[in-house]
Amino acid sequence: MDRPGDVQPSPTSGRLFVALTNNTNRSPEQIDEANPRANDKYGHILELRERDDDPTGVQFWWKLILIAGDPQDPTTYFAGYNKSQVSRSVPGQPGLRLGRQHVDRHGWHAGELDACDGLFFMPARSNEKGHVQPFLSVPVGAECSGPVISMETNTILVAVQHPGEVDGATASNVVSHFPYKGDGQPRPSVIHVFK
Repeated sequence: MDRPGDVQPSPTSGRLFVALTNNTNRSPEQIDEANPRANDKYGHILELRERDDDPTGVQFWWKLILIAGDPQDPTTYFAGYNKSQVSRSVPGQPGLRLGRQHVDRHGWHAGELDACDGLFFMPARSNEKGHVQPFLSVPVGAECSGPVISMETNTILVAVQHPGEVDGATASNVVSHFPYKGDGQPRPSVIHVFK
């Protein structure tokens, strides 16, 4: 399988969500239902549910709820949601934190300077299930990592790892000054988002 990046229970349904980050070594012969793409650099999310939603059950079902990547790519899937309405800045290599459901895109190294990592919102239930929408983005070259979501205080902490880490960036040729304004070497940081 792809490398598990995170496993989280839903605080409302108790179902498990497993973020599988990538597997660029999978060949076309190794594709199966739970691993739908060869050379998968974007990852996908599985939902696991105990039989009859009974946590004492000994059987469970699983289903794909998100196959990450560009919505225009025919191999992507967003829980059946209309892909033309999914954010173009869609998560690749998803991590997972569940409040109502947030997906953090981290590890984006596709060589696109205009494609920043970020934290996305995706409803896990209702007719909006699969509607991936951006919540925040981090600076170019950085990874959005380790979000901690507090539903009690309506706040989110997000780690911004290695801002400005792109090909050609050096100490004298910086691509990002984050968290400084206009000058200074980029630094990893933790940001606090609040209403």
